[in-house]
Amino acid sequence: MSNFFKTYFFNFKNKSRTTLVKLSQAFMLPISILPIAGLLLGIGGAIGANSSTSVAIIFANFFKGASDIIFANLAMLFGASVVISFTNKNRIYGTFMFIIGYLIFLSIQSVFIHFNDKNEFLDIFFFHTNPDNAFIVGKTLGINTLQTSIFGGIIVATFVVFIMNRWSEIELPYYLGFFSGIKLVPFILLPFSVLLAIAFLILWPFIGIAIAWIGKQASYAPGGVDGLVYGMLARALMPLGLHHIVIAIAWQTKLGGELSLNEFKNVASSLGVLDTFEIQSVIKAFDDLKVPSIDGDQNIWNFINKLPVNKLPINNSGASEPIFQWLASRVGVHAGRFTQDYPIYLGAIQGIGLAMILASYKKNRKKVAAIVGSSMFVAFLTGITEPLEFSFLFVAPSFYYLFYVPISGFAYMFMKIFKAHVGVGFARGFIDYVIYGIVPYQKGTNFYWAIPISIVFLIISFIVFFFVIKKFDIKTPGRLEEEIVLINKKAFLELKNQKSTNKEKTQNQNIEFSEQNKKEISENDQLIQELIKAYGGLENIESVNACATRLRVEVFDISLVDENAFKNLGAKGFIKKGNSTQAIYGGKAQILSSKINDIYFK
Repeated sequence: MSNFFKTYFFNFKNKSRTTLVKLSQAFMLPISILPIAGLLLGIGGAIGANSSTSVAIIFANFFKGASDIIFANLAMLFGASVVISFTNKNRIYGTFMFIIGYLIFLSIQSVFIHFNDKNEFLDIFFFHTNPDNAFIVGKTLGINTLQTSIFGGIIVATFVVFIMNRWSEIELPYYLGFFSGIKLVPFILLPFSVLLAIAFLILWPFIGIAIAWIGKQASYAPGGVDGLVYGMLARALMPLGLHHIVIAIAWQTKLGGELSLNEFKNVASSLGVLDTFEIQSVIKAFDDLKVPSIDGDQNIWNFINKLPVNKLPINNSGASEPIFQWLASRVGVHAGRFTQDYPIYLGAIQGIGLAMILASYKKNRKKVAAIVGSSMFVAFLTGITEPLEFSFLFVAPSFYYLFYVPISGFAYMFMKIFKAHVGVGFARGFIDYVIYGIVPYQKGTNFYWAIPISIVFLIISFIVFFFVIKKFDIKTPGRLEEEIVLINKKAFLELKNQKSTNKEKTQNQNIEFSEQNKKEISENDQLIQELIKAYGGLENIESVNACATRLRVEVFDISLVDENAFKNLGAKGFIKKGNSTQAIYGGKAQILSSKINDIYFK
């Protein structure tokens, strides 16, 4: 019996982790389009806030219109991504079914959300009559609905995936044969969507209020503790590929904060400035979106950035304050508290890279400087840090979790303490720092605080990591007699256990390509051929996907995967858990995924 429970727990653990990895990967797809949307939104806001000519207004509205549609429909984008990631077959049809199911889900809600003749809120599903519930009602795609953020879209998508994977290939009796297979899905989806909408009408008012309360209390955390906890959690989950789940929750839901129209009006009224042009401009922006609140830290920041005003009045005598500072001090909304760990990318990771270079053996230092230095530059400019992070994660995991994870949290904490409000587009590199910190400085981003904090983090990280490398003889690049590379997990384990480097490669155990597969792959795709071999052949691959920097492959038999091969094939790191694998390939991960899928689905 005990063996049964051990086996059950082991299988449950592996399945749960695989599901979470897929979910994180699904979230990466809509998150990846936010940088361009945020950039367009910022351009529109900058034009509108600094010019009032008719031409400027047209351009401002053009840029804001191109981006507003994306932010207004993130729930649908997240839901579609979940369907794409989890549906086993017919993903295109599954995504189409999700759109239908989601529209039904919204439409049924509108029937049971009631307003009086003056368009004032009455009730939700007849018995939620408390006026405080009005804040969770708004418009989605022009329909009066509950404001479920991305949760609604994800839950509808979950049901669609369940239906597609369970019933999309069912064969009905001959006389009902026309409705067999995927044609059966709409008939099952319709009642599911209706029941789900009713369940939300009953339960969501309670859940929505609880989520809003938790998010509000977190914003009152003293001394930036909220950012500290968020930063540590996101960084700790990064090696497992689960950090996108935390990011999506903080950036896109009420758990990441809420900017309420009613609360904003109440504060403005108490200051006697409700009727000023600046305050009315903010109210109009809310009215244009037809929502009672803006949810999620990134959404709040982008909303503020697009506003056509830089400052808000603090009294009726004409005195004003930058809008980010106004909202933080008077409404308690500290926009950017979960987006601005710039001191890690501009400072800490630079100190760690410098320590790697100076701690390398003198004869190897020039080569190390070239390899590590290029990764430092990429990290500084774009915020892509994984090649460096995985190098010291795999050779010094205790350093990663005992130093790097906490300092990541402190980056958020200190930026909030010093009242900085820097947004994010892609990954907190210098490019983002300019676009989301320096350009909108008139709104009160206080971007300059990132520089001294980064310098302090650089010095501390350099001293600590240099000492750790020397004291414990950590085998970072340039401290081995072998080829100088950013070390992956397998290389470190062989060094640690003093295993022979001449051990017979497990590559010989891999399933060889069939002659037909070899012909299908051109000589220019030799890397793809070798990668598929490393995964145990096409027959061993269950699914292939990628996020920004990782090639994520699910396999049927993990024992057939040749972990040694990935170092020679250019991977900066390799992780396996259960039947899930992640190979760190940087920006070309998506290209590799597409090429493997081209072969896989031929």
